[in-house]
Amino acid sequence: MDQALRYCGMVANYAERRGILIALEPTANPRTVFPKYTDGLEFVNRLARSSVRVMADLNYFVAVGEPFEDIAIAPDSCLHVHIQGDTYQPNYGDSTAKILHIFRVLRDIGYQRAVSSAHPWISTEEGPFDYGVESAKTLRFLTDLRERVFSE
Repeated sequence: MDQALRYCGMVANYAERRGILIALEPTANPRTVFPKYTDGLEFVNRLARSSVRVMADLNYFVAVGEPFEDIAIAPDSCLHVHIQGDTYQPNYGDSTAKILHIFRVLRDIGYQRAVSSAHPWISTEEGPFDYGVESAKTLRFLTDLRERVFSE
């Protein structure tokens, strides 16, 4: 833990000189310094550097059974959010309920930063994979979910 704190402190020194924010990503791996989001919050609180914050990844919350509401413990500490489908892009499979849930949490805490879709891509149509087509479908799907949440 001490080594991780020293290292992140050194990185924060460089980041702060350049106006860069750092997102630490808890990865649901119990052999890491911060496997859960709340562990990441404890780490950044201990580090006490405004340039180092935590990233929330939907799949890792699900993997460790952590409630999305934990993001609300310290809303300003959440620097970035990853969402994805069960295996592939969010519009493939059945991840609608999870994404709606996390969007509601983000809405309720006033989150104004980015949400990215992190996952392996697959083709949902016959023929060769077309990144533009699949990206447009994913964007429409997520935009529709976000609009549902913000119209409630």
